[in-house]
Amino acid sequence: DTGQQGRPVWRLNLYEQYRMPQRPAVGQSGQRDYGYTTAPLVLGELLLVEVGGNAGTVIAFDKRTGQERWASQAKDLAGHTGGMALMQVEGVPCLATLTFNGLLVLRLDRGREGTTVGQYPYQTEFANSIAGPAVEGNEVLVTSGYNHKTITKLRVTLHGVTKEWEEPRVYSQVCTPVIHKGFAYWAWANMYCLELATGRTLWKDRVGGSAGSCIRTADERLIVWANEGDLSLLETAQRSPGTCRVLARIPGLFHTEVWPHVALSAGRLYCKDRAGHLKCLSLRPEDKPVAPAMRARQPREETTVVLKDWPGELPELVLAWRKGFGIGALGPGAATRDRISLRPRGTAKFDADGNLEVTGGAFLTEGANQPLLEACRASGELSVEVTLRTDNLAQSGPARLVSFSTDPYHRNFTLGQERDRLVFRLRTPQTGDNGMNPETSFGRIEAGKWHHVLVTYRDGELTGYLDGRVVVESDAVRGDFSNWADMPLLIGDEFQDPRDWSGTVERVSIHSRHVGADEARQRFKLFAGAK
Repeated sequence: DTGQQGRPVWRLNLYEQYRMPQRPAVGQSGQRDYGYTTAPLVLGELLLVEVGGNAGTVIAFDKRTGQERWASQAKDLAGHTGGMALMQVEGVPCLATLTFNGLLVLRLDRGREGTTVGQYPYQTEFANSIAGPAVEGNEVLVTSGYNHKTITKLRVTLHGVTKEWEEPRVYSQVCTPVIHKGFAYWAWANMYCLELATGRTLWKDRVGGSAGSCIRTADERLIVWANEGDLSLLETAQRSPGTCRVLARIPGLFHTEVWPHVALSAGRLYCKDRAGHLKCLSLRPEDKPVAPAMRARQPREETTVVLKDWPGELPELVLAWRKGFGIGALGPGAATRDRISLRPRGTAKFDADGNLEVTGGAFLTEGANQPLLEACRASGELSVEVTLRTDNLAQSGPARLVSFSTDPYHRNFTLGQERDRLVFRLRTPQTGDNGMNPETSFGRIEAGKWHHVLVTYRDGELTGYLDGRVVVESDAVRGDFSNWADMPLLIGDEFQDPRDWSGTVERVSIHSRHVGADEARQRFKLFAGAK
């Protein structure tokens, strides 16, 4: 209840209530299940939720009590999209949503609630459409950047759904298109403007990015939110039909990708990044600029460390490996050193120089799990150091570099690669079992080049270093490791359901303590001197 400082009114666990199974694999993309991602939709006194399965693809709940009011005739599994869309079909109020298998349109009129109007097959790899359906009258745009790589216009009547046109190699992967006065706009890699009647591209421009969203303002302009916090104001095709005209631009409001869509309410613009940072910008002339409130960070004492050689002999060094060095649990795990080994899986191997070549496989550490778990639980701190050379920048998922985890949904921590970025997921009671609320994205790496990476954490303070330089500092991740569990530690992949990383690792060290900036620079210099 927003009038009662967020007091809970009711809650419902959909998995427990409706016994939802994990979504099945699609084609060659493997099994994916990201939970419930489709935003609920408030409609009068109802809350419409894409539940999926035998209970009904869409279920309407009383928004005040949580009681179920009706369920859809369709029983398809729920999809992974941004949201549902209201529409009118021959004067009948309807709802459009993308399910696991494609577009579903159902009726909302009294006495026919939930009745299927029509369906259109549109299954995507990874069971992951992301962009929701965009609606104009009885027309719907669906688009996906995975196996389809198209944008498709569909026409809906009370007798079903038919395709009007499809444009290949023109698509959005994340941003739901915005339709206005006969044109469709979206931000994905480029900023696009399409003619709705024909599918013809009027213009595109490098305003958007891989992370991108856009909204239309009341004065018929476009706000575009992309990349790492690039905010732009654009003209629509009514004022600029031949070219993408940028009226204003503020670059780099954040340091990580801005996957969350931008929102505009009451003259204020709310912008959020992947790490969970939020900024509010006023568009109202009566608002006076206010200096942002800064959370005071208490200075913390750093241990002075002088490293004569790598990896050092501090007691909090839990595990270390490099070519010619071997692997061992040091400090708290010293008694188990002889029982720790690296076991290759798949096609992983030692290359001619003695490095770990993990393309097509991984190295499983045997004997390190329990010492690492106990040391980090006790300290509540963690540092992961890796020197790596990636084979390519097309890897995503993220591809797992070093992962203390069991599967794609349960981990203590993961350092991975998402295209040319690095990603760190860390489990605490606040971030959840998968360590994604939030995850931290940082740095820019190059294919075929050696990089030194160090990520270090203590409560409320996560810092990422790339080649000796700070590339991210975040207070968005908080909490201790009291919810960590015994899991396998791998270099190059996930333990179950592969998220294979392609590349080579020269050294790895893991510490149950925070590493300061001076030590991080020393570690980079020791690596650079060895190369």
